[in-house]
Amino acid sequence: MQKPNYQPEPILKSLLSIQVLVGLLGMVLFYATIVNPEESVFRGKAVEQTADDGPGVMKQAELLKPSKLAASGKLTEAMIAVDQLLEEQPYDLATTVCRAEIYLKSKRAEDAFKSYKRALALAPRNRYIRIDYARALTASNKLDEAIKQYKLLQRQSPTWADPHLELAQIYMLNDKPLDAAVEFAEVSKLRPNDYQINKLRGIALARGGRAEEGMDEYMNGINVEARSGKPEAMQAILRIWGNVDKAKYDLERQIESNPDDPMLKMRLAQINIYINKTAEAKQYLQETRKLAPNNPEVHRLLCIVYQKLGDQKQALTEFMQSVALEKAIEDKNKK
Repeated sequence: MQKPNYQPEPILKSLLSIQVLVGLLGMVLFYATIVNPEESVFRGKAVEQTADDGPGVMKQAELLKPSKLAASGKLTEAMIAVDQLLEEQPYDLATTVCRAEIYLKSKRAEDAFKSYKRALALAPRNRYIRIDYARALTASNKLDEAIKQYKLLQRQSPTWADPHLELAQIYMLNDKPLDAAVEFAEVSKLRPNDYQINKLRGIALARGGRAEEGMDEYMNGINVEARSGKPEAMQAILRIWGNVDKAKYDLERQIESNPDDPMLKMRLAQINIYINKTAEAKQYLQETRKLAPNNPEVHRLLCIVYQKLGDQKQALTEFMQSVALEKAIEDKNKK
């Protein structure tokens, strides 16, 4: 029997065509994760400027004459100048970014957003343009679109902490503390020695109803800060007095003359915490709490003191009091 006459060449061509289609589809899907669908690529002479993901274009925009006019307060002249420049160079990236920034300063947000979109169409992978756009949207309270841009940035630059941190701040200010805690956790992975992030995540968890976990995370930040050198509060004290002994002596003398000054007692308590005189710190902080009961920092310091003394219950009470007071202050400032 004669063997069937298979024709491998057409089959191979078909397979190659499928591979090409799959490859093209993959490229399209990758591009879609980076570029906002609204950022249409310009037709005609437009050239996609995607090679540079660095901040260089932002510096170039600052050096343009319209930016200098805006910096000197001549916003009307700056808008005229940048529009003329863009007519001459309609596809210049630095000029487009410059226009966005000038129109934003001129409180013409919608025009600024159009220029940011134009810039992103020219350079969709430039993270510095996109994060500037996200910040501008946030400042204009267009939070849904801002969040969308931050999410795009996170996919585009997974090792960059800034989009996570700024998104966390948006969530905190809009009463989404557990969403903020997730973003702070991502920042901690990227900045493992940044103790401020541990503290912020602890506060976010506490606001979201996870009190004990929040206090533990906050205290983790305190411990990381202690291991990294002198705590920030002590650095501030030493900048004034030069050394611990002098600061302690001087503050004790000042308290004798001004026994009702809560700031003096709080500073002295911070010194006592630093030199491991916890009982003395507790005494000063209890006195400070009577003088300034609505100061969140007093309650946070008491939380640290009670933790050191092994009183977890009272530590948690003080921590949650500090969280509630800080939130009340933020809400008041929003009005």
